[in-house]
Amino acid sequence: DQDHVGALMQYGMSLYYQTRIRAAISCFKRVIRKNPKFVLARLWIGICMQYLDLTEEAIPCYQQALRDDPTFVSGYINLGVAYKQKGEYENALICYRKALTY
Repeated sequence: DQDHVGALMQYGMSLYYQTRIRAAISCFKRVIRKNPKFVLARLWIGICMQYLDLTEEAIPCYQQALRDDPTFVSGYINLGVAYKQKGEYENALICYRKALTY
């Protein structure tokens, strides 16, 4: 079943790069239903949300990914970018510094 999750991730990323963002989100959500701790799927949902200019919805995706894997550097970086977009520069800086510790 892990092979299936990998295939779904690849498919979701290909949808993203085709700018079929909502379809990509659906695909990544299927990954999470199969494996709730799959942090890359949560990361990509956040990336998709930011692409759609839904930064508020992206932040919980990154936060959950970091709860599932506190060493997930990409989670800190993307969360920092989201905070920066919201003008929360202190929170962004905290995220960037945490990313540098791993």
